[in-house]
Amino acid sequence: RFTKLLLQKELIKEIKPAINIDTSFDLYFLVGLSIVVVLFVLIAIYLIYKYFSKNREDISSIYIKKIVKLDINEAKLTSYLITDYVRHIDLNEQQTSLYEVLKSDLQQYKYKKDTIKSFDDKTTKHYKEFLESLYE
Repeated sequence: RFTKLLLQKELIKEIKPAINIDTSFDLYFLVGLSIVVVLFVLIAIYLIYKYFSKNREDISSIYIKKIVKLDINEAKLTSYLITDYVRHIDLNEQQTSLYEVLKSDLQQYKYKKDTIKSFDDKTTKHYKEFLESLYE
């Protein structure tokens, strides 16, 4: 028993006392880390926005080129394609109003079994006006 008590006292002697840790810098560390994380998130959001806005401009120019290359002698197909392609283009107010006029003209070529092969003069004129507005 005596040796057992002696061993326990020896073990107890080796246990170090609790150390006080200075916590006065924890707040500064937390604030600094928070600022770094917020800056990182803001930079990531900015880069994603720039990527998609640049990509959006590229998409618009691609669809504008596709609209220019359409064959107006295929009225039904062209009317469907114009309607589809314009959805991918960012239009201003003038272009939107010209497109609405053109869209109403194109309705006569859609949804019918047999249609006229090419656009009439009025639709061709509105189509050309819309194309000119895309390049302004």
